[in-house]
Order: sequence, then structure tokens, then C-alpha cells
Amino acid sequence: MDNEILEKINQQITAQFPYLTGVSPQVSEVREGLYELKYTGSVLTANGQTLPVIVKVVADVQGKIQKLITSR
Repeated sequence: MDNEILEKINQQITAQFPYLTGVSPQVSEVREGLYELKYTGSVLTANGQTLPVIVKVVADVQGKIQKLITSR
């Protein structure tokens, strides 16, 4: 995946999930022209607990997000 496209996707993800700022995704090719980006981070809850967060993104080679999955 092109670094320029990866940066475009990263900007979209950090706009929606600010706690993932600075997190580099694991990139794997799902099939020809589609990539899965997996962001792993954590967020602090109101009671002081740390909650792991995973965001998976499936995007095409132009940087258009096809699917977005979050887990908390």
C-alpha cells in the first residue's frame, strides 16, 4: 500500500478515533486491491481502568474505506 494512501486513511481514522493518534496500523492484503488495516490502542475509562480498543479497516488502493469494525 502506498504511503500517501496510508496517511489519508490514518487521517480519517484519527479524526473519528482521536485516541488512536500516532498508532501505526498492521497492514495486510485481503485480496487484490483490498487491504485490511488493524489499529490497536487503549483508552482510559471514567473509573481509571484501561480498555483495549481494536479498529479494523478494509480499504481499497485509492484509500476509500469499504468497511470499519471496532471492538471495545
